[in-house]
Amino acid sequence: MIASNEELPPPSIPPNWGTLKEDLKCPLCDYNLRGLAEPRCPECGFQFTWQELFDAERDRHQYLFEDHPKRNIWSFWKTFWNDCRPRRFWRELSPAHPVNVRRLMIYWVLANGFILLALVVPFIKSGMAIVRSNSQWNGVFTRMPGGKSYQYLVTGPNGTPLYYRQFSAAQYLSLVTPLWSRSFFRAVWAAGFSDYSTSTSVAEILAWPWLTVLSLLIFQASMRRAMIKPGHVLRCAIYGCDFALLAIALLATILLLPRDYSRSTAYPLMMIFPIVATYRLAFAYKRYLRFSHPFLTVAASQVVVFLVIFDVLLNWTRWW
Repeated sequence: MIASNEELPPPSIPPNWGTLKEDLKCPLCDYNLRGLAEPRCPECGFQFTWQELFDAERDRHQYLFEDHPKRNIWSFWKTFWNDCRPRRFWRELSPAHPVNVRRLMIYWVLANGFILLALVVPFIKSGMAIVRSNSQWNGVFTRMPGGKSYQYLVTGPNGTPLYYRQFSAAQYLSLVTPLWSRSFFRAVWAAGFSDYSTSTSVAEILAWPWLTVLSLLIFQASMRRAMIKPGHVLRCAIYGCDFALLAIALLATILLLPRDYSRSTAYPLMMIFPIVATYRLAFAYKRYLRFSHPFLTVAASQVVVFLVIFDVLLNWTRWW
């Protein structure tokens, strides 16, 4: 077991390894630290204090969503709010706190749930518009016996009935879209993606942390810290690329603008994401992973992510 509070050594003094029954491992790469005198992992270069490792082994994080499954609402809000202040958030979070990948994924889904709704709303609106249009047409069309033709009452300027106009079934279906048919779903799908700026902004927000993980792992593989467990990189990317509050402001701006202007805002708004992600991830790599050049590492990864997404957007229309 880990030593009690009275037996904990000062940060710079190694523990008495003879009294510890369990091995003490590096939180980043799982290297066995038993027997070391210097608080530095020889495998990945992680610098720490002995007190930090003992505290994390003994205590859970005070509010992190990963460590409080019985207080989901409270821990989610505390994590979400403090994550918006990266300088303080990454100072309070240590790699010695175990990464719970399952809880981390639940946090990402909850934090981005309203963004997913923003992607679904256009489809719901387009479906409701088709339903209203069908209701209007069905109010003026009369189905003839046999169901192969329809008639439409043509009225004058004052609403005076003039004559009946005959429509074939094909002509009728060109105006009315049957619910739950293939043509209905195709119309809903096309109308849902007609708001280019909203759909692309939502796609950027959802894809950014995962592309960041891939880019950081690529940079990590060429460095000494290649042995760092991917879970820690995933934790940095999800908390560092949490654009939830920023997305509220951006999507509200897009929805309030006229359509002609909102379409032209997709590319300029995309410039905000790498700036915010670089700022937040720089604290994660400096205070959490403790890289010697955190800003340069993070900035290089965000340039890669930005170029990948920008290339996808440039070819979106052709692919679509």
